[in-house]
Order: sequence, then C-alpha cells, then structure tokens
Amino acid sequence: MSVSLLMAFAIMGFACDHAKDASQTSQTPQTPMRQANAPEAPTQPLNLPPDSGPPPKFDGDRAMQYVREIVKFGPRPLGSANHKKVEEYLDSCLKGDQVEDDEFTADTPEGKFPVHNIVASFRGRKTVSS
Repeated sequence: MSVSLLMAFAIMGFACDHAKDASQTSQTPQTPMRQANAPEAPTQPLNLPPDSGPPPKFDGDRAMQYVREIVKFGPRPLGSANHKKVEEYLDSCLKGDQVEDDEFTADTPEGKFPVHNIVASFRGRKTVSS
C-alpha cells in the first residue's frame, strides 16, 4: 500500500467524529500483514454487532485542511526529512488519543525500506438511555 493511500486513510480518520457510541465499537483481532508472494489465508466472516446508530459525522473541510497541511511538506519519500516531518505532524494531531507505532522493514522490488505505521485508536462515548 503506498504512503499516499495510507495518508488518505489517516486523513479520513481524522476528519471523522471521534465520539462514536462505545456500544458500537468492538475489538476485532488484528491479523498481521501478509507478505508478498505468501499464500493467502482463508478469510473468516466478521462477527460484528448490529448497526444500531448513525454513522460517524464526516467533515470534508477538515479533511481538506489536513491534506493542505501535509502537501505543504513537499515530496516525502520514505526515510526523508519531509517524511519525518509528516510523522511528527500526525503525532501532534493525535495528542490525547491512543497511538501505537508499527515499525518494520518492507522488502520491495526497489529494495528494503523502513516502514513506520501510526495506528490511532479513538475512545468511544457510551450513551445512557433513561
């Protein structure tokens, strides 16, 4: 998956309303990324709770502001100073949220590259009905 696509997913996550009903959130086991040329494991159906509430709100203007801020860094190939600045920017945007670093070396046709995924979890909000 390219850095641009990962950035787009991250931006979409920032633009969504973090306050989602905790009853809608579920902890699904995370599966490790499949390596290139590795056989694909059979997929298991997801056991998700029923969709019982409105979807999170999406703020398109906010998403575009994140895009503008990231584009200002200029070209940002893996390992470059600008790539590091984008990582720092994302960390600053995620202050107060649960953040995990997923670091590994990707073996690509172009060579080996250090990869640093930033995985953020946002706290839900449980609503109490009377």
